[in-house]
Amino acid sequence: MSISDHTRGTRESSLGWMIQRIARHLDSRMNERLAGLDLSLPTFAVMMIVLERGPMTQTEIGKRFGMPAYAISRALDALQEQGFVERRAHATSRRAHSIQATAAGKAIAPRLHAIVAEVNAELTSGLEQSESDAFGALLRKILNAQTYAPTEGTRSQ
Repeated sequence: MSISDHTRGTRESSLGWMIQRIARHLDSRMNERLAGLDLSLPTFAVMMIVLERGPMTQTEIGKRFGMPAYAISRALDALQEQGFVERRAHATSRRAHSIQATAAGKAIAPRLHAIVAEVNAELTSGLEQSESDAFGALLRKILNAQTYAPTEGTRSQ
C-alpha cells in the first residue's frame, strides 16, 4: 500500500474528519432553512436556549455555549431587533439584563423545532429507524462522556 493510499485510508476512517464533514453539512442545511426566518446559527442557538430555559442573563447564555460575550451580544441584538427577545432590568443586578422571549419569539418556536426535525431527518434518511435511534444515543453518550463539552453545544440541531 502506498503512503498516499494509507493516508487517504487514515483520513477517511478518522472520526474527527467524518464528524467535521457532517457538521459542515448540517451547518449549511440549517443556515439555508434559517435564512427564511432571517436567523443565523448563532441567533438560532441563543433563541433556542432562551426558549428552553426562560429568562437568563447574557453571561448565563454565554456560559452555556462557551461563546465570547461579543458573539452573544451580537446574537441578542439581532434577535431583539427582530422582536424575538427583549432585555429587561434584572431583579437583583443593576448591571445585568434579563433576556426573555417575546410573544413573537415564542410564536416561531414550532418553526424552529420543525427545522431541526427536517435537517435531522435529512441527515439520517439513509438509516433504518433503529440505526437512527442508535446513532443519536451514541452521540449523546459520547457528548456526556466529554468533560470539556459545555452544557449546551453551539450546534443545536
